[in-house]
Amino acid sequence: MKSKNLILTGILAMSSVFASAQKIKAKTQTLIIGPEKGNCIGITQRGACYQVKTSKAQKEWSDFDNPIKGFNYKPGFEYVIQVKTQKAKQPIEGVNEEYILVKQISKKKAK
Repeated sequence: MKSKNLILTGILAMSSVFASAQKIKAKTQTLIIGPEKGNCIGITQRGACYQVKTSKAQKEWSDFDNPIKGFNYKPGFEYVIQVKTQKAKQPIEGVNEEYILVKQISKKKAK
């Protein structure tokens, strides 16, 4: 009986870990950051903001007025980064999500 309980507990624990990993993966996205910043007036940022694309097929850059924690931006380079979003610990002006760098995939000198 104890071994059945132990096995069941192990299965439940693994299911919980798997479910947590799925949630994290669902909130991760890849962004292409442009070599120049744009001028934005957004909820979380005023002034210079990132210019982003969510895929290589996207032709126009979009304004991205959220800071990305852990990302060290330098003008003149195009970046491909992976970020995750999570609930903000201290929401600012109604913005409930924050962006955190997961990894920098590439950094290329702009042409």
